[in-house]
Amino acid sequence: MPKMPIKSSKGLNFSADTSTQTLFQTAISFHRQGDIERAQRAYERILTMAPRHFDATHLLAVAIAQRGDTDRARGLFARALTLRPGHGDVHFNRGTMERDAGNDAAAIRDFDIVLGTTPDHAGALNNRCLSLQAMRRFDAAILDSDRLISLTPQDPVVWNNRGNLLLDCMRPDEALACLDEALRLHSEYHEAFNNRGNILKELQKFDQALADYDRAIAIAPDFGDAHFNKAMLLLLQGDFENGWHLWEWRWKQTDFSSPQRDFQVPQWTGGMDISGKTLLLHSEQGLGDTIQFIRFAPLAADLGARVIVEAPTVLHPLLGTVQGIDHLVGKNTRLPEFDLHCPLMSLPLAMGTTLETVPLPGSYITASASLTKTWARHLGNTTKPRLALAWRGNPNNTDDHNRSMRLSDIAPYLNAEYEWLCLHHDLDSDEKRLAATMPHLATPLDGDTGLEDAAALCALADIVVTVDTSFAHIAGALGRPTFVMLRYTPDFRWMMNRGDTPWYEEMTLFRQTTRGDWQPVLRNLTAALHKLFT
Repeated sequence: MPKMPIKSSKGLNFSADTSTQTLFQTAISFHRQGDIERAQRAYERILTMAPRHFDATHLLAVAIAQRGDTDRARGLFARALTLRPGHGDVHFNRGTMERDAGNDAAAIRDFDIVLGTTPDHAGALNNRCLSLQAMRRFDAAILDSDRLISLTPQDPVVWNNRGNLLLDCMRPDEALACLDEALRLHSEYHEAFNNRGNILKELQKFDQALADYDRAIAIAPDFGDAHFNKAMLLLLQGDFENGWHLWEWRWKQTDFSSPQRDFQVPQWTGGMDISGKTLLLHSEQGLGDTIQFIRFAPLAADLGARVIVEAPTVLHPLLGTVQGIDHLVGKNTRLPEFDLHCPLMSLPLAMGTTLETVPLPGSYITASASLTKTWARHLGNTTKPRLALAWRGNPNNTDDHNRSMRLSDIAPYLNAEYEWLCLHHDLDSDEKRLAATMPHLATPLDGDTGLEDAAALCALADIVVTVDTSFAHIAGALGRPTFVMLRYTPDFRWMMNRGDTPWYEEMTLFRQTTRGDWQPVLRNLTAALHKLFT
């Protein structure tokens, strides 16, 4: 779930030489005033006169990093370190740049150097803690967080970040106490209200979570994260009317994964007659999101539009079977002309979708007939029930550790009375070793296969068993019987307190009753399979 803020310490460490000429003092003045472009020009002018000027080299690297050119900044940081090897300020500023760019391993190396000589450097501790958290090295991150609390116990940002970390560590009660402390220290800290709302949501204290989101919005009306998190909570509770409207705030989130597109033609928001118009529907976010929301494309076609869909090419074999799509184009390719556009996940709002009017077309994608026949021959005949299986999602998803399991967790529940078909094509070494000891678990996919192959396996299976990942959407869109295992407080689309879903007709949901505990889920699923096949 979106968290705000993941605070990096960005206070620049200037180390000006007392003999610096007037031009350098002017450059620093521009930099401190936030006029980065003029500061850059001044640093560059200094370096034409004195190419080995350390401070100008270092601060030019900082300025260029601030303007987003990380490749050039890396070269300048490296040059500054050749002029003064091991310089702490250079390593700190380079590490901060790498952390903000998502290169956490590189950032940690720089922060390690800073902390090796200055163990109480709060900025380096804070940023290393955040990078360790991003890499899910939680034990090490906790140590840095402990040190930060001892150094800066009155800093609300440190308490805020510690709360986010403890939530990732599945320690929500402790996380809540940290956010309470952050708000005690800073009563108008809107990011902390938002983050406390996230924790309360995970604890399923929904009314309190909504109150915190509303408080964050009251303090900072343009704070996109709180609006969007409120949207997800409303959708989770089945309030589609208000949820879809607030969902549009996703574009104003911090670090949203799919930037808002800037087209010359207007966005279709519903209400306008689109008969005879060419409508571009463009995908966003994950593969599963695209598969789930492509169900609206036929409805747009029914309104008389010519429908173009822009989506990742890996999905084209599946999306090409959806009725009503006139043309498919890949991401980052030249688009044909169109009159209107709509992000795929804005279609529920444009269509006025309520809980009662979710399009439920049964199956709306089709597995390749030729691939299905090929895989049927490859797998051969079986007298056992055949079950397709996925136990983890995309590891790049920041919340994947909460929704996924390890094969070792699920292996004891894979009854040898069934034939299990692994849907993952990228098993790691541990998974391969364990799978090799399980003759009832087939691992037919590899790096040369695509999602269309996984779809064919789903089509051949009697049931698909999966965690909340794209395979759940593929199986659901195929209309295959599907058992989905869900975390304690799931993603908004699965809602709460129900074993079915309005999105997929043949789907059964198995929910955690205690946060992080998959064992009851696996036991209940195993019992349901036994009842079905005996």
